Amino acid sequence: MKGVKTLFVLLAALAGPAAAQTGKGSGADARFPATVVVLNQLEGPVTIWINGEMKGRVEPAGRMEFHRIPAGQISLQAGAAGSAGPVASEERAIASGETFTWTLFPVLSWGEEKGTGTLVLTNALERDVDVALNGNPAGRLGPGATRAYPRVVAGEVVVSARGADGDVLEERRLSVTTGGIARWKIGSREDASATRAEAGS
Repeated sequence: MKGVKTLFVLLAALAGPAAAQTGKGSGADARFPATVVVLNQLEGPVTIWINGEMKGRVEPAGRMEFHRIPAGQISLQAGAAGSAGPVASEERAIASGETFTWTLFPVLSWGEEKGTGTLVLTNALERDVDVALNGNPAGRLGPGATRAYPRVVAGEVVVSARGADGDVLEERRLSVTTGGIARWKIGSREDASATRAEAGS
């Protein structure tokens, strides 16, 4: 029994460091973590959170690399002073050893809370798409990726998704209401949906 107990303790000691490396967003080999590069094209500085952990501050027109990010499903958020909530967010899968560049585009109403809503896009296609809102570049979405655009000025928004050759693959006119959430799954036959804010919210 003593030998069996010793073997169990040894196995537990070996498993401990491996378990500690997995963390949030894992699901791939933790020995080959990924890298996230943030390009801030907004007019103000942003603070970056990855998987709920604050990673750093990126100045306007700035660039910052975040290394050793566990591969797998990750959550990205960018916050700014004076904004109640993130100014941009995205959820996506990232492969071991991959370098993903997250560009924050100036398509939002900076610091404005009144008269804005949120637009949530999901790419259901099996290819990357370049998104534009009312003709303004709004970033690239990989297959299965979801990105939220908070503080979009309320009203009609034309959302287009283009392929690598620049051709429009999908286009939809969405209605963004004040305090509401408009959703569209690009490439899906499902109709776009909109959720209005409750009265008094």
